[in-house]
Amino acid sequence: MNSMIRRSVLALAGVTALGTALAQDGLADRFTQFTKNSSWELVSNDLLDFDTHHPQGMVRFGDSLFLSSVEIIERTERYETPQDGYDRTAGVGRGWVFRLNLDGELQDSAELGEGDIYHPGGIDFDGQYLWVPVAEYRPDSESII
Repeated sequence: MNSMIRRSVLALAGVTALGTALAQDGLADRFTQFTKNSSWELVSNDLLDFDTHHPQGMVRFGDSLFLSSVEIIERTERYETPQDGYDRTAGVGRGWVFRLNLDGELQDSAELGEGDIYHPGGIDFDGQYLWVPVAEYRPDSESII
C-alpha cells in the first residue's frame, strides 16, 4: 500500500477517533475552538491489509468502522471544448464502502454508484442508516445518496 493511502486512512481514523471521544466526553463544544495551531497526538498507527484506493470518509458505529472510497480505473480527460455541458469525460471507476473492525481488519465491502456516478464523498451514520453521497467525477453533473 502506498504511503499516500496509508496517511489518508490514518488521518481519517484520527478524526473519527477524535469525534467519538469528543461526543463521549461531552467536549463537542471545545471542538469549535481548534485552530491550525492546535496540537494533535497520534494515538495509533495501524496498517490496513487491503487496497483502500482513495479514501473519502470514515465513521464509527458500535464496533465497526465504515470507510468510503473511490477506485479510479480510467481517469477523466478534459475536452478541448465543452460537450453536452461537460468539460471532461466521465472516466471509469467504482465507489466502495468498507466495513472494518476496530483493529482495521476488513469485514465486508459493498460497491456504490450507478454507471458514471461512482465517486463517493464522505460518510455519516444517523443512528439507523449509513449515508454516502456518490457523484460523477466531474463538475456540474449528477449525484445520488
